[in-house]
Amino acid sequence: MIIVLLLIAVGAVGTVLVCKSISAGFDTKNEMITEMEKSLNEEQKELRLRRRELKRELENLKRDLKSNNTRKDTAPSAPSSLQDWLIDTELVGMGQYKKAERYAKEKNLDMISALLTLNMITVDTYEKAKKMKLR
Repeated sequence: MIIVLLLIAVGAVGTVLVCKSISAGFDTKNEMITEMEKSLNEEQKELRLRRRELKRELENLKRDLKSNNTRKDTAPSAPSSLQDWLIDTELVGMGQYKKAERYAKEKNLDMISALLTLNMITVDTYEKAKKMKLR
């Protein structure tokens, strides 16, 4: 009888240990899934912000395009900024200008130097812009 009670006690302890190990496995998987969910939520927030930024940039490009079309309709005058001069002379598109602008900010360069570094304009164009003192 004592042997039977000992076997039952050992079986109960063994069952509890097996159940705890299985539960621990589920807990670790649950924690991993929770971390993955958090990282996905953070990525989603970043993508939302990026989408909003790109949407604003697109709206600005559309607005600039409309203003450029109306500018072409009016009489040409002396360029007031580097951006106006480059776009009016069709040396650089608005998208290229925006990329160069980002590059200039990252590398702490003048805009005209960034355009030259990225090979978007020639050395002659660079010199003309410097002579015209466009910024």
